[in-house]
Amino acid sequence: MRTPPRRLPPIVPEAVCAREYPISEIDAAIAGAQVGGVEKGVSFAGVYSEKSATSRLEKNKAIGVRNRDKLGTVTLRVSDTFTYEILNERAVLRGFKKRAMGLSRSHVIPVIRSRGLPKPKAIAKVGKRPTLPSDMKKAVAHATSNDETRAGLMTPHLNGDTGELVASDGYHLVVVLGVKGNTTLGRYPAYERVIPGYVKGKMPDTTGSESASIDTGAMLSKLNQALAAMEGGTSVYVQVIQMPDGTIEIGYRNADGEEYQSADLSKGKRVVSLDAQYFHDAMTFLRRMGNEFVMFCWTTDLSSVLIAGVEEYSVNMPMRV
Repeated sequence: MRTPPRRLPPIVPEAVCAREYPISEIDAAIAGAQVGGVEKGVSFAGVYSEKSATSRLEKNKAIGVRNRDKLGTVTLRVSDTFTYEILNERAVLRGFKKRAMGLSRSHVIPVIRSRGLPKPKAIAKVGKRPTLPSDMKKAVAHATSNDETRAGLMTPHLNGDTGELVASDGYHLVVVLGVKGNTTLGRYPAYERVIPGYVKGKMPDTTGSESASIDTGAMLSKLNQALAAMEGGTSVYVQVIQMPDGTIEIGYRNADGEEYQSADLSKGKRVVSLDAQYFHDAMTFLRRMGNEFVMFCWTTDLSSVLIAGVEEYSVNMPMRV
């Protein structure tokens, strides 16, 4: 499985923060901001290898540091938990204001939003596990590849001997257990090699792994907000952070100095960096399969992450940053 280099589609958060943030405070920041001098981040367009993606991520991290050192930042706190640190540059702050202005007729900023203001994407409801094999295949279709050069990954694979329905596009993988039927014809990659603690026909063995429980609905809301904040920038990943009480939060910072945190992360420890959209896909898939809560399991920040429901799971590769 390869590290995902692709850009993310814009998603607008469904929920908004409770505290209203006056536009006048942004205007004051704009008035006192510097003009010009922002070094642009490197685009991920045309990146098809882990080496290239890692190289560009490193470049963007360095660009972000140089921008912050040169221009400084302005901190905009929109609630007790959501804080955005924006480069102290006039055009950057005006862009932030423009994205915020269309959100409310009362001219307040709930959270940073994407350009174009697409309609909010609803969080998936907790569903029921399908019973028919055809419905099972539809449930995992999101993880299949659309790359015609990898035809074997373009449809789900059923292992009739183990009852495992598998789908992968080379970046992330999902498995549903207890599916009856004949083994799918054709050659399929040895998926078991990338599954931490793989056990044939059963849920993986998580002995020796660290783990934390995640509320799928709450995490999807946070991922929606992170993805909306990312839109138009160069970041494609979120930092997954474990807090002192064992809960999982997320955050990110892009090369332009924009930042998102789902909570105050200063006392947490970094677990891993994940592609934000694939993390969102995993949460949505497991929630639709009937899992209100899932177990998030990891060993190191460079190892595959297992996100486990009751009889289905997702394996997500880390982003090396």
